[in-house]
Amino acid sequence: MGTALLAISGIVVSLAFIGGLWYVLGRGDRIRRARRAEHGVRANAVVARVDPMATGRGRGYEQPFHLRFTDTRGNAQTQRLTAGFGGIVPVVGWRVGVVFDPDDPANVAIEENPYLHGLTGAPAADRGRAARVAVILAIVVALLFAGLGTACVLVEGPDRSRYVLAAIGLFFCAATVLPLSLAAWMLRSVLRMRRRGVTTTGTVTHSWTERRRSSNGGTSRVHLYVVLFDLPDGRQVHRRAPESGSRSKHTPGRRLEVAFDPADPTVFQTGSLGRRLLVPIVILALGGVFAVLGIAFTATGLTAPGVF
Repeated sequence: MGTALLAISGIVVSLAFIGGLWYVLGRGDRIRRARRAEHGVRANAVVARVDPMATGRGRGYEQPFHLRFTDTRGNAQTQRLTAGFGGIVPVVGWRVGVVFDPDDPANVAIEENPYLHGLTGAPAADRGRAARVAVILAIVVALLFAGLGTACVLVEGPDRSRYVLAAIGLFFCAATVLPLSLAAWMLRSVLRMRRRGVTTTGTVTHSWTERRRSSNGGTSRVHLYVVLFDLPDGRQVHRRAPESGSRSKHTPGRRLEVAFDPADPTVFQTGSLGRRLLVPIVILALGGVFAVLGIAFTATGLTAPGVF
């Protein structure tokens, strides 16, 4: 009974920490969305200008653009937005439906965008619902392992060494849940794109290098790049590639093979099939080794007489 209470306490503390962090980091955006939802006014807007692609940390997902609309006082407003087309290149003159805060017209967002659609005849796009559910389940499972591991560490008594061994195994399992889930999702995406993807040729327009923290506490360099390619219906996609590239190969002006989802052309992959399969397979192999070790440690620790 005491072990179960400790496990529940560990899970609750972990959930509370993640929930608090999510609340603090996203508070500003939630307030703006709440204002639009409660007091928002709908209007028709026109794309007045399109800015060049902005690159750097957190950028490169779509080109910034300016929307012109009329506020509740009859004044013309032109506001710059950095999101709303998902990677589709907006064209001056395109019309979209927006909702804005009448007391703060800068708080505006696209509500209806007729230019976000798949190719003619393509099936309905999966707008990420399955991915969100998978992420939530993976987090819950990881927290469950972490909570049980915390409970084992806190146990006192003659069998403490066994519990510590079980805790090490549970922490191993917790650490592998998210990477294995991500790798499985990546593998699914690559194979799905192979079955239904449309292949075309794109051009690298921008590239840059960022420093990111690695799992061992250090930093590593990651080379990122933006790809531009045409769709059969005349639209263009200009968006950061979903994976990092090579500094020597992915330079501006370089032509490369692109496979995109006909249901949602802003979802695409670059490079050969073998290259795209390599990363998830390596992660699955390494993660599988750690998962097996974790299960072995846990089983060894919990099979001692009198543990439960």
